[in-house]
Amino acid sequence: MSKDGDQLAEGLKAAMRFAATHKTFTPRDAVEAASKVLQDKLTPLTIARLLTELNKVVLEISSEPVWSLRNGPRHGVLKTIETPEEDTPVARALRGDEPFSRETIERLIAETPDLPEQDQLKRIEEISDDLDRAGPSAPAIRCWCACAVS
Repeated sequence: MSKDGDQLAEGLKAAMRFAATHKTFTPRDAVEAASKVLQDKLTPLTIARLLTELNKVVLEISSEPVWSLRNGPRHGVLKTIETPEEDTPVARALRGDEPFSRETIERLIAETPDLPEQDQLKRIEEISDDLDRAGPSAPAIRCWCACAVS
């Protein structure tokens, strides 16, 4: 691989890790994540190639440049991360931190009536969304899926 190819791979890896642990991000966020790894080696050409590669695996979720990594690529990246240090809902779900511990999930499901109140429903939707993003690497995902089916 060429020097430029190596730099692109390093930058893309950093940008993908950032994207995988965040619900949404902007192209600028991805470039900033790559710049922390590449530092002064980040050229306009590398930025253009990085954004082109990222554009293949993201969804635009608003008319402004706000992206979300598709779950397939997200889960692929997350399974390579041992313990994420980021303080995002996805990273907390991967660590099993509150409110994503198995015990909390089991209690939430057990305490939720058949017809939940609006605030209960909103909390369940948020947790479900974050666990879906974290995917099979999240400790509570099996509990959540098993409870959702039963």
